[in-house]
Amino acid sequence: MKDSKEHIMKTAFTLFLQKSYKAVTLREIIAKSGFSNGAFYHYFKTKEDIFVAVANHYWFGFIHLPFPPTEGVTLKQFIEDSLLRSEKAINVMYEEFSIDGQTANFYSFVFEAYRIIPDLREKMSQARKNELDVWTVVVGNAKRAGEICSGLPNATIAQCFVTMSYGNSLANMID
Repeated sequence: MKDSKEHIMKTAFTLFLQKSYKAVTLREIIAKSGFSNGAFYHYFKTKEDIFVAVANHYWFGFIHLPFPPTEGVTLKQFIEDSLLRSEKAINVMYEEFSIDGQTANFYSFVFEAYRIIPDLREKMSQARKNELDVWTVVVGNAKRAGEICSGLPNATIAQCFVTMSYGNSLANMID
């Protein structure tokens, strides 16, 4: 039964990325998933229900993967691990969903999720804060190890790394 629900969610996620929340219909999700109306409605009652489930499962489940450990790791190692983390998320999109930057609009999906899911803004804000906190620790470690020689506050330098990682993610999405 769990596989059926996941199949429906995977189908819906693919459609939401290829089109938009507004453009995708429940009838289309049901038809593309290959399930009957009854089977579909056993798991989800509305298009909003499935959109919320998809956003929470996929966006926070594997697109926002946990950060690599920071203890005893050089700045270079952490950056390499972070880039691999981003690459892994993108590869999952390509392999699991046959989606790439040409057929998917990740930003549209996120903006629609902000509009539809009331607590998403808080979740995303907390995820960004956690990311900045991790990078601030890494920068502090790098300063102590002599990898970074700067009088700028750790949080300021960390914000630069975070911003660069967002730029890298955007470049990978549209490349």
